[in-house]
Amino acid sequence: MIPFGIEIQLDVAGSVAMGRIVVGPFSERFEAALDYWSPADYVKHWRHAEARLETGEGDALFFTSLTDPQGAHFFRCWIAWREGEEVMFQEVVLFAEQLPEPLDLEAPWRHVPARTTVSEDGDPISEWSLHWPVGLKASL
Repeated sequence: MIPFGIEIQLDVAGSVAMGRIVVGPFSERFEAALDYWSPADYVKHWRHAEARLETGEGDALFFTSLTDPQGAHFFRCWIAWREGEEVMFQEVVLFAEQLPEPLDLEAPWRHVPARTTVSEDGDPISEWSLHWPVGLKASL
């Protein structure tokens, strides 16, 4: 089993819920907006993205906070790039104006940008990697 998982608290009140992503020994909490997606919508989306990694279909995108794509200026997510048996994860903000086409929630992996490890300012981008052979399931 692969030490990866993403979850959301189901006992939420208000317009945000707390979520957590785990990549190997790294763990981070995040706020998930609930004005467009419900906790169940996030979980469904994440399970589909996980399945892409498990089956080796390719890269995956995990939205962590999504508002109505029609009016949103940006989308918070974690992107996973598969390179053979290694999967690299980065927290990313996708800007709506920089997407080549409108956001497609049915195929969000189409919006995964090319992986870069250095920012525009020349600083290293935080990244976590996992050895994830095709066919193995996430454990968390």
